[in-house]
Amino acid sequence: MAQRFLAVGALLTILVATHYSLLRAQDRQLAGPVSVEGVSVAVFDDSGALVRPDNMEKWVFLGASLGMGYNGAVPFDPDTPGNFQTVLMEPTAFDVFQETGVFPDGSMFALLFHGTRTNVSINQSGFVMDDLLALEIHLKDKARFPDTGFNFFFYGPEDTVADAPDTPNGCTSCHTEHGETQAVFTQFYPTLKERLAKD
Repeated sequence: MAQRFLAVGALLTILVATHYSLLRAQDRQLAGPVSVEGVSVAVFDDSGALVRPDNMEKWVFLGASLGMGYNGAVPFDPDTPGNFQTVLMEPTAFDVFQETGVFPDGSMFALLFHGTRTNVSINQSGFVMDDLLALEIHLKDKARFPDTGFNFFFYGPEDTVADAPDTPNGCTSCHTEHGETQAVFTQFYPTLKERLAKD
């Protein structure tokens, strides 16, 4: 009897693992072709503007900050801490990065800016996220941006498409100079640092 239960348990484990693998394969197929050389996920309209991804609720959380700034002359004010900044990564490229330690061409990162609120509902101290104020997408695309290899697209809260500025620009220069890994600020993102520490 015990052997029968063990056999059934092993079979269930195999079925669950197989089902999970099929779902992962389906997710990859829906997201686009995957390879170490690059991923094909970004969508552009006829004018070359980047279409705002509509599945960012499924993107991988990398890290968040509150009131983060790069200007040391502006002190942090805890009473008005600035915006919540949340960073996500498109999951197809994230899978490749987890396997290789390299951000493939076609990788997309999203930086979302939310306002801050306090004394909301039962909240009596600290801050909670308010509405979305802006969205920025960092896209690696060597063919589109041959001089830098990447660029940024800036959206208002309701924008569905965005154009990129000419390269190089202030953002690409800052990322090239200060991005710890392949022009990405991995020094700020624990999930990415854990993977890089394995190499």
